[in-house]
Amino acid sequence: VSGSFLNLPCSISTLATSCAACGRLLAESGVIATVVRGLAVACSSGADEVALSVCATLTAISYHPSAAPQLLHAGIVPCLAHAMSRGSAHPIVTLAVELLWNLFDRNPATRDALMQ
Repeated sequence: VSGSFLNLPCSISTLATSCAACGRLLAESGVIATVVRGLAVACSSGADEVALSVCATLTAISYHPSAAPQLLHAGIVPCLAHAMSRGSAHPIVTLAVELLWNLFDRNPATRDALMQ
């Protein structure tokens, strides 16, 4: 994980949570695949603080229905499974469950894809 990447989740997270239009813009910008890859790297390298920040960013973005297909295509499900394997006391688990819930709740087509 490079130093420049470590600064990225905070600024994206701020945008994702600052207003609905900003979150929608991020959801439609194409940045989701890069952020999901960042979560995978952070989780696999044991960078818990980075993983928590990136997962929070993706959770904020997941509230926008247009983000759900992109999250699935980028491989979010294996990342969430890895995050949830840390045990229920780890703070990333709450975010991972919320993100997964949003995938089911916010976009019916994505819910159907996940159920197959």
